[in-house]
Amino acid sequence: MPHYLNNCKNRDHRSLFGPDAFYDLDTSGHQAAKQFIFSAGDWCVVATEPTLGWIRFAWHKFSSSRLATDEREMQVRVLCGTFVKEESMPKGEAASNKYYRPFFNKNGAFKQQAII
Repeated sequence: MPHYLNNCKNRDHRSLFGPDAFYDLDTSGHQAAKQFIFSAGDWCVVATEPTLGWIRFAWHKFSSSRLATDEREMQVRVLCGTFVKEESMPKGEAASNKYYRPFFNKNGAFKQQAII
């Protein structure tokens, strides 16, 4: 089962942290406890809503994580790996797709938590 990651702030991780970066987690607060659940080879799906009503899903194979400083001068744990594939679809279609359904609540709204 893949890790479901919601990039609801549409952060460009490659530009911020390098070509193999695909997500970041805060090192304090509620995200801190979730940063150790990843193992090399795990599948990760990152959802982004680049255009209102459309969701982009990027699949990655997790390889490692590292500490970095983001544009807010906050320390984050950057998830790195190999990009595998990407697809986009309308929100309604995505909410009923068996692979992407976990990103949505029972009413079809996009969940806002980082790791689902």
